[in-house]
Amino acid sequence: MKQHPEKPIVIAAGGTGGHLFPAKSLAAELKNRHYSVSFVSDKRAVSFEKSAQENWHIIDAAGVVGTGALTRIRNLWRVYRGYRQALRLLKNLKPQVVVGFGGYASFPTVRAAQSLGIPTIIHEQNAVFGRANRHLLKKSTLICLGMAKVQGLPKSYLNKMVFCGNPVREAIKAVASNPYKKAGIGQKFHLLILGGSQGSRSFSRLIPQAVSKLPAFLRQDLMITQQCRPEDIQHVTNFYQELGIQAVIASFFDHVPSLLAECQLLVSRAGASTIAELCLIGRPAVLIPLPSAADNHQSANCQMLVEHNAGWMLTEEEISQDATILTKLIEKLMQNPTELAEKAVRARSLAVDQAVIKLTDAVISLTLLKDVPE
Repeated sequence: MKQHPEKPIVIAAGGTGGHLFPAKSLAAELKNRHYSVSFVSDKRAVSFEKSAQENWHIIDAAGVVGTGALTRIRNLWRVYRGYRQALRLLKNLKPQVVVGFGGYASFPTVRAAQSLGIPTIIHEQNAVFGRANRHLLKKSTLICLGMAKVQGLPKSYLNKMVFCGNPVREAIKAVASNPYKKAGIGQKFHLLILGGSQGSRSFSRLIPQAVSKLPAFLRQDLMITQQCRPEDIQHVTNFYQELGIQAVIASFFDHVPSLLAECQLLVSRAGASTIAELCLIGRPAVLIPLPSAADNHQSANCQMLVEHNAGWMLTEEEISQDATILTKLIEKLMQNPTELAEKAVRARSLAVDQAVIKLTDAVISLTLLKDVPE
């Protein structure tokens, strides 16, 4: 059958790390196999993705869930406008396949591809099938799953389903072989706190409060790296200084892979990409799901780790009501390095090592289905 090596594979993803990291991992593997790639995203990618150049395309997009009536109407218009923009773009690019990774820009782009008869893949990273992806199921050629168990996927679509896992960044793979290291005598216990690509306001309040209640002899052994919103950095920095804790506070870290490799314990949200990365590196984690996550999917994401005794989950609500819940857990773990090391091994056992290979194979299989519509 005829192939079109000069025509790109289009990858559509929302402009945040959780969507862009696996999308970029797929793009790198496709390029290794001599396929050209074009990205479609929303305006957030411009600031997030520093390398966005001629093969990046920005369309209008917005979320319509959990907004007021007027905002919903305005955002629906933006989605429609993004769909029209994607139609024009895809008619020009004539891609072999369009792959959607979720996020605002993914839905209108994949929908446009489906209306043009272009083969499409939707990659669902989370343990709950996303609302936007549900609307794309019927006309999708393949459904690739990042989690082995996914809620909300109708059984009638099982014949389209492929479990691939969640691709991770090359920088994560580069440190994946680094063994977990217990904090030695005279060494600081490195607590890494990540709140998503833009930090977390509630983490800036709750976690310092929990840390402040640790016994003094444990606080002096702590070294904290914490991601905060820009407006919270000074306050959190001052708070830790008053406690005598060595801390590095920033709104964004471009060396998260090395931080993950070095830490003794991670406290984080429970995005699918974060879980895939901590599993591949093999690090113990306390996960605090984002309460506002659609369909509570971050809590569902945690279940894999909890069910395999490979991590801990606490809710933001219970920590807000009693910060000592987190305090007691950190205190126990700092004094039980063997338990942390065991959790690291269990987390590593849950990793999908060849996720990007499996996903790339699935994408390439669709290039052989038929000629791309002219």
